[in-house]
Amino acid sequence: MGACCSRYRHHVDSGHRLRLVSFVRPIAALHGWEVKVVSRVFMLIIGVIGISAAFGGMLVDKKGPKFVATLGACLYGIGVLLGGVALYSGNFWFLLFGYGVIAGIGNGLTYVVPIATLIRWFPDKRGLITGLAVMGFGFGAFFIGMIYPRPHR
Repeated sequence: MGACCSRYRHHVDSGHRLRLVSFVRPIAALHGWEVKVVSRVFMLIIGVIGISAAFGGMLVDKKGPKFVATLGACLYGIGVLLGGVALYSGNFWFLLFGYGVIAGIGNGLTYVVPIATLIRWFPDKRGLITGLAVMGFGFGAFFIGMIYPRPHR
């Protein structure tokens, strides 16, 4: 059950993260920042997700999936809140740290939990189950991207 909830939350936040691209221009215009500078937040979160997922796998083995999923969800939530505060205050470096680093760590930790759990549940179908889980990640981004309202340009 925990892996399913974590996967659902991950699909929702992956859609949110991938939709950030749609907000780059409005955020840049709102604060007078360059588009390429705001795009660095997206690049950073993607990089941090990969690094934290690698360490998250080791943490799942030591502490268990429930601990890692809870930690990841908390960090992601805190990172999104910090990103909101950063946008409200117009502080780019705080946005980079809050959303790019803290939310990225949380997202990477939650990404690895369902994959590791599913591999344990289906050890004889490791490739298939990993592919299905990653497919779910893509579908989550696709469908949440369709549901979220588009910002005005």
